Amino acid sequence: MRRLTSLCFALSLGAGLLAGGGGALAANPQSEVRGFYDTLLTTMKNGRALGQSGRYARLAPAVDSVFDVPSMTRLAVGSTWATCPRPSSNR
Repeated sequence: MRRLTSLCFALSLGAGLLAGGGGALAANPQSEVRGFYDTLLTTMKNGRALGQSGRYARLAPAVDSVFDVPSMTRLAVGSTWATCPRPSSNR
């Protein structure tokens, strides 16, 4: 149970950090995916020079614009999502 709670917390924290899309459908899905792929490929090619924080800085907005991470996380966790503890916003 403790492991499940930790997993739920990590997933909800990650979803909160990457939240964005809001579930809206893209006007041109093909261009959205191509743009994401271009950003991903460029970041991978320059990964060593960018370092971890540089890769994150480039990829986070691209992931945010293409994926609805909170909804994907909720669907992946399934019915257990309703009982997962949420991170405190009082920090």
